[in-house]
Amino acid sequence: MKNTDTADQKGYDAGKKVSGIKRHIAVDTLGLPHAIAVTTAEVTDRNGALQALKRCRV
Repeated sequence: MKNTDTADQKGYDAGKKVSGIKRHIAVDTLGLPHAIAVTTAEVTDRNGALQALKRCRV
């Protein structure tokens, strides 16, 4: 999602050619959020998703 973020730490994702931050959200089958991980753009989507999943409680 593109926006005019004012984050102190920003990164650059060369694959998507965007700079800023990424938000990774883990939801259940109903779409209810269980965990959110906010990272700089250079963090890969895989690693960001793993961070969000680690924050989920069983």
